[in-house]
Amino acid sequence: MRRRRALSLMVVLALPLAGAAVAWVLMARIQPPPRSNQDSLERTLITAPIQRRVLRSHVVARGSVREIGRTEVNLAGDVGNLEGEPIYTGGLVAPGELLTSGTVLAEISGRPVMVIEGAVPMYRTLLVGSRGEDVRQLESYLAWAGFLGAGIDDLYDESTAGAVETFYRARGYEPVRAAVVDHVGATGIGRGERPPGSGHALVPRGELTFVSDLPRTVDASNARVGQAPSGVAFALRGVRVEVRAEVARRWMPVIGRGTRAELVGPEVGLQAVARVVDVVLRRSQVDQVMVRMVSAKRLRPWVRANVAVHFSFAVTEDRVLVAPVAALHTDEVGSTYVEVVRGGTSGDERISRVGVDLGLAADALVEVEPVSGELHAGDRVVVSVQ
Repeated sequence: MRRRRALSLMVVLALPLAGAAVAWVLMARIQPPPRSNQDSLERTLITAPIQRRVLRSHVVARGSVREIGRTEVNLAGDVGNLEGEPIYTGGLVAPGELLTSGTVLAEISGRPVMVIEGAVPMYRTLLVGSRGEDVRQLESYLAWAGFLGAGIDDLYDESTAGAVETFYRARGYEPVRAAVVDHVGATGIGRGERPPGSGHALVPRGELTFVSDLPRTVDASNARVGQAPSGVAFALRGVRVEVRAEVARRWMPVIGRGTRAELVGPEVGLQAVARVVDVVLRRSQVDQVMVRMVSAKRLRPWVRANVAVHFSFAVTEDRVLVAPVAALHTDEVGSTYVEVVRGGTSGDERISRVGVDLGLAADALVEVEPVSGELHAGDRVVVSVQ
């Protein structure tokens, strides 16, 4: 018997299940041998061909293709040196453009709105004295782009302000500066003295937005020149596309991380191969599990589509002889055989009993290898007698 390869450890569990199913069918289909060939041929024989093919043991489910990490960008309009109501004045990125750190998303009232990679959102104006993770994100980009030579920390100091000034000018804009105080204030600063940060470049809240997992592609834009910023300005494509499917919990022993899955898309013949990355128990449905899969094939055109998912957990190594389970019989000593119809014309037919060993079973088919007699692809075996 040819050695079969398993796509996962779960085959060890799958094969006994398949063998048990075959055994049940075998017991159900034990027939006493016909009294003679002539007696059998006087009745109508229902036959099916022996095939040579790769046999897979699999589970079929329905899945949905989803975009993970799709991001909506809202622009506040709180830019520096603002006179009047903020409006879009130009520089709008278009759908399909790739955003990297430092890209100008739009101009609002003549001021730039730039994007930098970061997980913490932009929620305040950054200036000398500011401290926090948002400052660290800004400094990380400035150092990477070559604007900041000092070490990266979470403090916006004068070296940070100098790097921000260089960054703005490299993009073709003048930076906004902190106002110079020239009077005695509540802080006790004397006349003619500058408080820390006065005159240094700052980053207004509305001129920078942090977005995770750059680079990202612009998927849609709602911003229009002459309009005021309102709601979602841009939508960015997700960081990945994955397929999610629900299967019965009883399949957990044979479907796990790394299990191969074949996807049949919404168009006839459109296929892709995916791998399971996670299996999650459903709290709301204790008898179901959620299976997450990813594919090397670009599935973005399939987003929001419903697909057929074929989980393969056992497969024969090569093309093998395959018979219908209904063609299997057992004799009085428990040996398994099939009945092959020989001869090409009516009246010249005869039935030959061929002993077989069984292999992988799937889809009402079973792998067979002859152990007594000859068996070939195309031979017709008896599955029923009427």
